[in-house]
Amino acid sequence: MRITARADLAASMLSLLDDDRCHRTTVGVITTVDNPTLLQWVRRDALAEK
Repeated sequence: MRITARADLAASMLSLLDDDRCHRTTVGVITTVDNPTLLQWVRRDALAEK
């Protein structure tokens, strides 16, 4: 499972506004640093205060 940080997604979307190389193409965005494992993600979600 891949998780993309909102900050990474926002930064990539803003950088694409001035980039003509990606006109009419599909762009993939991933976060490569500090991605939690599936177990960490489930544990964090289960222990989160609601």
